[in-house]
Amino acid sequence: MNHKGFWKLIDVVNQEAEPWNRDSILLTTQKRLLELPLPEIIGFHNYLKWYMDAADTPSLVAAAVVINDGTSDDGFNDFRAWLVSQGQEVYRKALKCADSLAELDIPQEDYYTQFEFYGYIGSYAYEVKSLLEQKSIQEIGTNEYFELKPKGKELVEHILKYHCAYTDPLADSGDPAIKSLYQLVKGQMHSGSIYDVALAYPLSSQEKKEMQAELEFEKSPGWKRRWMPADLKEVVPELYSKYREHAYMLGGV
Repeated sequence: MNHKGFWKLIDVVNQEAEPWNRDSILLTTQKRLLELPLPEIIGFHNYLKWYMDAADTPSLVAAAVVINDGTSDDGFNDFRAWLVSQGQEVYRKALKCADSLAELDIPQEDYYTQFEFYGYIGSYAYEVKSLLEQKSIQEIGTNEYFELKPKGKELVEHILKYHCAYTDPLADSGDPAIKSLYQLVKGQMHSGSIYDVALAYPLSSQEKKEMQAELEFEKSPGWKRRWMPADLKEVVPELYSKYREHAYMLGGV
């Protein structure tokens, strides 16, 4: 995978997933990633991290503050994950002019632009793919220990599918057998394992230069620990106008 393939995958997901539905985007992204070999999943993870890091600008902090009634270090990290998930066109426009995000009709419930799990989607897919390549996972669902047989295999597939999601329809099941199956499958996951492996697959210096050359950065104001309404009116006037009802709570990181 190269950076063009990275953006292409995101575009395909955004065409297939339900618009503005975070779980739909996560499930569709993981599904697409699982079609790839492990090194390409690692590549996706590395590109996502690089583009998130590139979006660490004061103007985008101001945008996050306005849209989300303030932000935090973690909140801004999740905001940048959301920004990448919107695709290359939205991402590039936002780096060039953070106020361009006013063109989007963003759902206001649940802090939609704090897309925490998207920042981990490469890791989730890597964990599932690694597990699927082990023969032991194929045996779990048909183990005679479980009363769920012969539905065990189907339930294992369900657990793996929803590993990346915010909500899982079966996660709160009162069935002891299903709870046991969840514990067994989740117990075989190695959370965050991609981060060590990713070091062996770094992005090349040449590609980083190409990626950097494709981006145009807004001339940003200086960093602020706390954004006042007057600052925000100047930095992101369209966003401020659109979300001005939040002004009484405006803060910073």
